[in-house]
Amino acid sequence: MIPAQPIARLLAVIFGGLVALAVAVSLLLGLGAARSNNRALLAERTQTTIENMRLRLLAHVGPAVGLIAGTAAALRPGMAPRDIALVLRGAMGAAASVDAIMVIQADGTGFWLEKQAPDTVQALPFDAATTAQILARSQRLTGPVWLPPREHERRGQATIQILSPLPGQGALLAVLELTALSGFLADMPTPIGEVPFILYGRDVVVAHPALTGSSRLPQRSQASDPTLAAFEPRFDQGARPPTVSVATGRTVAYRLQDAGTDEPWVMGVHYGGNLIAAEMKQVQLAALAGVAVLAVALVLAAVFGRRVARPAAALAAAARRVAIDGPEAPFTLAPSRIAELNEASTAFASMVEGLRDRQRMRTVFGRYVPDQVVEQALSHQDGIAPERRDVAVLFTDIAGWTSLAESLPADQVMEILNRYLDRVVPVIDAHGGIVVDFIGDAVFALFGAPVAAANPAGDAIAAALAINAAAEAVRAEVAATGVALGETRIGVHAGPATVGSFGSKDRMKYGAAGDVVNTGSRLEGANKYFGSRILVSGAVLASAGAAAPAVRALGQLQLAGRGQSLAVAVLLPANGESDQWAAVFKAIEADDPAAVTLLAAYAEQYPEDPVASYYRTRLDAGDRGTTIILGSK
Repeated sequence: MIPAQPIARLLAVIFGGLVALAVAVSLLLGLGAARSNNRALLAERTQTTIENMRLRLLAHVGPAVGLIAGTAAALRPGMAPRDIALVLRGAMGAAASVDAIMVIQADGTGFWLEKQAPDTVQALPFDAATTAQILARSQRLTGPVWLPPREHERRGQATIQILSPLPGQGALLAVLELTALSGFLADMPTPIGEVPFILYGRDVVVAHPALTGSSRLPQRSQASDPTLAAFEPRFDQGARPPTVSVATGRTVAYRLQDAGTDEPWVMGVHYGGNLIAAEMKQVQLAALAGVAVLAVALVLAAVFGRRVARPAAALAAAARRVAIDGPEAPFTLAPSRIAELNEASTAFASMVEGLRDRQRMRTVFGRYVPDQVVEQALSHQDGIAPERRDVAVLFTDIAGWTSLAESLPADQVMEILNRYLDRVVPVIDAHGGIVVDFIGDAVFALFGAPVAAANPAGDAIAAALAINAAAEAVRAEVAATGVALGETRIGVHAGPATVGSFGSKDRMKYGAAGDVVNTGSRLEGANKYFGSRILVSGAVLASAGAAAPAVRALGQLQLAGRGQSLAVAVLLPANGESDQWAAVFKAIEADDPAAVTLLAAYAEQYPEDPVASYYRTRLDAGDRGTTIILGSK
């Protein structure tokens, strides 16, 4: 029989044993957790650095690509060299990264401008054979592409060029200087001693901290980096290959970026291989400390409990705040003396930062892509599957815009157009539509997709009226500056369409296809023929139902290439006059002899009505009925 023991001894033995067991278990678990967490954090850190490099490269080149596409669209066949030079200067002024830009005509002639001397028109720096190669390559393109980086002979700089086709078989070439990328890499924080780099293909070093201020594009073996010289990238492991160790004892993590060039771009970092071992050494030191404090564990149990509880409670409170207020919610996690809690806090902070990056990315893309499409794209990374859906389409165009744009300076043209679109686009958003495309001053909007709507036709009609009001307000503002901006013509139609992601495997956009789209576009164009502002189809009025406002019937429109005629009407503004047109139209439709008299009386009362003016001309010419044939598309 075991004799009774003093309570102090029992407590010492029991609690001491429990603490000893807890210390041993905790150390074992901590060892495994530290190894896993450190590897995960290390991988996350390197991938974050690589992603920052990728975004910096795209931020350096991407705006120039978009600008070159717009510039190419603005250059029309037959433009005078002086006008072309004016457009090129405007393009260089709008893109800080573009250092030179050149235009090559279909006959091999052309010139180039550089930012250092934008008023000096220089002859092409190519021989005839090189010029022919550039023209031949541009004609196989449908838009701007990156060309491989090269050391520019005349400028003495490391550059990348953007090539875009021009209307009329010409080519547009922009030159971007790459020296700043090495400076960006040199300034990046490197808490684990990582060395970032960017390669083109397997051997050309585009950016490296050691190349800061240099204009060269050396081979890997010439970059004064033994690890980079020993590294051999592989292009057969997908877009995100695993990390690899090289002969120098360091580890390389890298990612491939397909930019449409002959070879992919390689973005990566290399770091020392003893980082995890150093963390493990810290865990071993913690084990020794645990043995040392075992004797006083009972006394410090309460203190230790509070130290465990406080950071854990703070982490839980931060998680609740982020869950309620979103990733932008501020929080503070004080450092803990307990490695696991400290690592958990660091991991949580990194996770929240990743959510913030995702939110910022969504915000940035939202400037180029409608929010509804962004949400759908983030949920369907392989693209939004096409589907057949009943939608409404709306097309707008400014009358006389092309002539007006040609008569004004480029900066004034963009100021007027941006002011106009700043009013039109929010109207479309407010009525549940999305902007599918901008074509110069024209806007193509879609209602009922990608997010279904209860009455897309009614939304589109309401948006048309609101756009008309907003456009008139802009016209008045622009007129005050002495510029006569044309009226906005609008066409609205509804019907089934195929909606979803369209494009190539590398670049896609959300859009719609089908007869409803073609017909909606042609309705907008028909306004010019009738002198009207807003034409709507009978289909969109029927689909809108009770939401359809007052209209002025125009007749049955027979469009070229379309088998059936289309009922169309002129949409009246919300504050329009009382409409007596119905009786006049009924008489014209029935070929009633009284139609001429009724029409004359109506036209006298509403002399500004374009529909009445059209039918007076039509009846005077001997035409009868309300079926109208438009011969051209």
